[in-house]
Amino acid sequence: MSIRISCGVLAVAVTIAACDRTPPTASTEETASAAAAPDSRYSVERAVMDRLAQRFARALADPAFRAYVKGELDRSPFAEHKLQLQDFLRASDGRALKDLARLSASSQSAVEQDLRTAIPLEFYLPVPSQRAEWAGGPDI
Repeated sequence: MSIRISCGVLAVAVTIAACDRTPPTASTEETASAAAAPDSRYSVERAVMDRLAQRFARALADPAFRAYVKGELDRSPFAEHKLQLQDFLRASDGRALKDLARLSASSQSAVEQDLRTAIPLEFYLPVPSQRAEWAGGPDI
């Protein structure tokens, strides 16, 4: 069971860490402000993504939350069975958001603030062959 949790935590961390670029649909004002202060904007975005990843990893330790996440990933219309994080957490009257906050010992308002600040994030759990090919990296 702990291997499954570790793999899930690893997958979430890898997925969220990989999403550290300005979205291609960002407005020119957002792009200009990001270019003007890349270090400060990057550090704020990175801190928000790290907090979300840590909260998500803690919540995945709960069997009921893990089962809910798996069910939602299974229902995803995409081949990779990925989900948009902000939409997932806010769906069903914020069920996952409330669980995430409770299970990670965070306030709902703190999680909501991070969701508003974060760039659009997607997540999925890699298949065993992808985990076997992963060589690790400094971003984890």
